[in-house]
Amino acid sequence: MQMGEFELSLNVKSMENSKEFYEKLGFIRIDGDGCTWALLGNGNLKIGIYQGHVNSNLLTFWGGNVYQKAEELKSQGIQFETEPILEPDGLVGAVIADPDGNRIYMQAKEEECK
Repeated sequence: MQMGEFELSLNVKSMENSKEFYEKLGFIRIDGDGCTWALLGNGNLKIGIYQGHVNSNLLTFWGGNVYQKAEELKSQGIQFETEPILEPDGLVGAVIADPDGNRIYMQAKEEECK
């Protein structure tokens, strides 16, 4: 199964401090408002920093049909913390957790999930 494009999503206390830190590591902002969220890139690696958008750090996978992925994962015995749902921002999202409690967020545009 193709999980989609990977992003490490981090819940941060201060956008300004986090942006400054990751910029020192060579990351540049490639998306986001820069005030409450920003997607930072460095080569093939993407880190999303979010203040007030996510409750915990997440392994995020973008793209593909989230409903279809959920059905395939359920058939393999994977349980969902959050079933696939159309979210207020117009994206479809679902959350699972690995055996150690690390949360994995699958997300895609609504049109990808039809």
